[in-house]
Amino acid sequence: ISTAADLLDAFDAYTQHRTGMRPWIRYLVVALGLFWLLSFALVLIYGLGSARWWHPVIWLFLGLAASWLFGLKPILVRRSIARQSAPEQKLDIQFSEDGATIYAHGTGEFQRTWADFLDVYVHKKGLLCYMSDEMKHWLPIRIFTSRKQMQKLADFITVHCNALMSRNDKK
Repeated sequence: ISTAADLLDAFDAYTQHRTGMRPWIRYLVVALGLFWLLSFALVLIYGLGSARWWHPVIWLFLGLAASWLFGLKPILVRRSIARQSAPEQKLDIQFSEDGATIYAHGTGEFQRTWADFLDVYVHKKGLLCYMSDEMKHWLPIRIFTSRKQMQKLADFITVHCNALMSRNDKK
């Protein structure tokens, strides 16, 4: 069963992999952005600080960028995921030598060959698979019997990805 919580975990894993930042570092960046916004507001209100007019403008842009990219935007995306996702959806996933078959009840069947897998990211809550059509598939840790089994699948996918890339490089 796939849940909306699984999708939120997948978003967190994707964000961590894309930015290379752990959640607590993102919170520090947001705090720094809020500090820059506060500095801008203090200079604007009290006229404190630098004689250079452009310093507060830089603080404003840096504060807005950090607060938006690492704070507000991820919150809005998480809300959108939670709102648009079914609370639960039954999934059947079967792996074979040719790839993976995913049957999402109520949605349909998806065939994925190993050539479709571009990369895999092992996260503490599951496995994030990057596909050739820019989709991402999330396999939560609870579908594996152990962390070792999850790591074996990640290694298997990586070996297939590397073998495919080396074959393409030789052509």
